[in-house]
Amino acid sequence: TNNLSAMEENLIVVKIKDGDPLCVEKERLTKNSKFLRHLIDELHFYEIEMDDFDPDVVALFLANLDDNQVKELQESQFRELHKTAVVFEVEWLKEGCQNWLFSRFDSKETE
Repeated sequence: TNNLSAMEENLIVVKIKDGDPLCVEKERLTKNSKFLRHLIDELHFYEIEMDDFDPDVVALFLANLDDNQVKELQESQFRELHKTAVVFEVEWLKEGCQNWLFSRFDSKETE
């Protein structure tokens, strides 16, 4: 038997590039992402490597998972956030990124 408390069992370590790992609630990751749900619930991963992505975008990705919506997004982050949504299979986030992009085009056309 392992002596992990319930609190620790509910946390997943997210490894990011050039920074300290983040501890994230398991449900935040598994609720929105088919891919992460598979890794965590079925394959029992307790560490997720996200070091291929810009650490700021990983933080943004995790914040968006909490709120279930795409917030203010900088153009420089769009591509990377969309890629994160695709890799981790977060459907609403892919759509949110696409809608954000379309709204940028719309606002440029009306200027």
